[in-house]
Amino acid sequence: SVMLVDIWIFTPFVAILVLAGIRSLPREPFEASEVDGANWFFMFRKLMLPMLWPYILVAVIFRFMDNLKVFDHIYVLTAGGPGVATRTLQIGAFEDSIINLDYSRGSTYMLLLWVIVFITARYLVSVLGKAQRRAAGDHRDAHRRRRGRGAGLAGRSRLEPDAGPSARRHCPAVQRQRRDRV
Repeated sequence: SVMLVDIWIFTPFVAILVLAGIRSLPREPFEASEVDGANWFFMFRKLMLPMLWPYILVAVIFRFMDNLKVFDHIYVLTAGGPGVATRTLQIGAFEDSIINLDYSRGSTYMLLLWVIVFITARYLVSVLGKAQRRAAGDHRDAHRRRRGRGAGLAGRSRLEPDAGPSARRHCPAVQRQRRDRV
């Protein structure tokens, strides 16, 4: 029953976010692929879905944060029961701090919830940033994965501009070469 209420309330929100993303997509790639003879599945999979990925991630971030904050629907519908089947950290914090007057346990629950929200939000925002860069055509993340992180000047592509003497001086690869020479 809790899932049905949640789906009933928040499906329009997600649908509006995705529809806004679809409306903001440029028409030129779709027209070009249609001229090239691409079918609808190819256009959806190779054009629309990669360009929509940032909007989908925004919807996922919003929904994830809303699901971690949910208290009212669960408490009104089931009060955390039957047994502890729908008991969340929020309901545990409420019961321990307000009903049982154990404020330290209730605040511990909420601190744990805050840590979970913080860590997952940072991760999802970094994934969103990578998806936005990928949708914009910047493939630096894929280049870093192929070359390995911390490759220094040796890992730069030929198309990148020269970093200059100060960047070379602070580059870990150059510092290692200087140490090896001495």
